[in-house]
Amino acid sequence: EHGWHPEILQNISQKRQYVVDNYVKIESERLNYLHLSQDKLRKELYQGLHDSYQLGITNTSEVGTKTILPSSFMGSP
Repeated sequence: EHGWHPEILQNISQKRQYVVDNYVKIESERLNYLHLSQDKLRKELYQGLHDSYQLGITNTSEVGTKTILPSSFMGSP
């Protein structure tokens, strides 16, 4: 039969739930990876800061590198 069927609404709801469930699974895995990889991530991210501290650099403008953001990035000039 053509036309409206109550099953259509149920199918839409089931598909939406499927999408949400899988999104949550993926985000959980990403967070789990970040949690388990903190030692690797921190070593890479903070090595320059640690080196600067060891060298006695106290002026924060001398630490790190400058990054130019594209205009499409929210908050960039």
